[in-house]
Amino acid sequence: GKSPEIMIKQSVVRNIDHTFTLLQQENDVFKPKVLITKADPIQAKIGMKESLEGGEKFAVLQKIQDPVTGAIKYKTVGSVKVDKKQIWDNRYSLADEGEREQNENEIKATYFVGGKNFTPGMLLKQVSVNKKKKQ
Repeated sequence: GKSPEIMIKQSVVRNIDHTFTLLQQENDVFKPKVLITKADPIQAKIGMKESLEGGEKFAVLQKIQDPVTGAIKYKTVGSVKVDKKQIWDNRYSLADEGEREQNENEIKATYFVGGKNFTPGMLLKQVSVNKKKKQ
């Protein structure tokens, strides 16, 4: 029941997102990096727009500043996997044009499993992609 213009807009936006996902899968420099927003359970603002389906592995990186030089480095302190039952649907939708109803049970971030003692602000960097998604 939507106009062809709106449906074309949604298709274009989603295809652009898919193209970026393909770049991320093939090139390390494009792999998603996102901050942990909550630590118990681990959550981050990343989701289906980045083609997460569950099971993808992310390295947990801690920011470390050299006290002498001031240089910033990131140290891998663990890893987590995407919880396939709780993935945020952050894809562009026709409902984003002002019709989306707010659902208090709607997932607003993707949840991760594994690892301990991680804190908000630590960085997640994707290290693996589901094999079935590769084309």
